[in-house]
Amino acid sequence: MAQIEEVQIDLSYLMSYSSIGDDFVTGMLDQCIATLPEVMTKLKQTLEQQDWKGLRMASHKFIPILPLMGFGAIVKNMKTIEIFSEELSRIPDEEKAKEVQELVMNAIEYCDFALPCLLLEYEKIKNN
Repeated sequence: MAQIEEVQIDLSYLMSYSSIGDDFVTGMLDQCIATLPEVMTKLKQTLEQQDWKGLRMASHKFIPILPLMGFGAIVKNMKTIEIFSEELSRIPDEEKAKEVQELVMNAIEYCDFALPCLLLEYEKIKNN
């Protein structure tokens, strides 16, 4: 598994909506922060069960919130998980399954490292 050396949170996409108000931004971050552990659990469970359709659905639902959380660095990996999971649901492929497993575990590791950074950014915005 690849080492995560640096996590960068880029909230520029979400902040582009700041003209709506800080309550909107903090509300969206609240939602994302609350949802993240559930999504990570779902990704891990569906992977362990080799529920490729479930994994595709979970990754598909997760992709749109990644830019809101500033997690743009893993969007490409999540799209690959979505595509490969769809393929695995139709045709078993051990090599592809291994690659999906690595991508999912990297995404989970990234989110585990990124969540505290996101919480810090959230507190900065909330306290301004």
